[in-house]
Amino acid sequence: MDSEQTDWFTLTILAYADDERKREKGRRALLDLVTRHPGLAARTPFGAVAESAREHRRYLWSRFGYDVKRNRWRRGRPLPESERDWCLLWHSRQMWNKQIALIGAWILGGSEALSNGTDPATGAVRRFVHADRMLVWPDGCDSVLCPWPLLQREAFARFTGTLLARINLKRNLRLRSVLAPGSLRDQRLELAQRLPAVVWRALKDGGR
Repeated sequence: MDSEQTDWFTLTILAYADDERKREKGRRALLDLVTRHPGLAARTPFGAVAESAREHRRYLWSRFGYDVKRNRWRRGRPLPESERDWCLLWHSRQMWNKQIALIGAWILGGSEALSNGTDPATGAVRRFVHADRMLVWPDGCDSVLCPWPLLQREAFARFTGTLLARINLKRNLRLRSVLAPGSLRDQRLELAQRLPAVVWRALKDGGR
């Protein structure tokens, strides 16, 4: 990978890291909200996630004739031919899977809380937030297993950027000590440049 590509990839990783930090602020705000106003928090994200799942399902059916819920094709509809169409189908299906995982976590959390005699809204939100933090792991799988290089790179950048966002250089003094001396911003940039190689080795080794 030449220097221009490296610069582009690093900027992409940094952008995904910024997105993840914003998402984490939203998660913490949601947890704080459910503590103070359980009923209000219970209605906040679920409708948006459910609607997103419906949109992806409708798109897959109308564009490709693929029923993602039943995992089958419309009778008589030819399979996608171009690589671009297969990439769009793969991406939309993965997004649908993530939304369904969030919906399942929401329902499970509320059900468990109800059976334990605690507030179901609080249980649903806590399980939802935990699942949302875990949604990055399929991107790690796609980084290695996805058959299309463009989606592989995108998934890998998103996965690495999310991991970068979860590294606190202010607290991790040992990590800062192995980076070049400089400002926190410069060290974060250096980490963004060095992290992909480490993450890639771990993924290729199966996480060992």
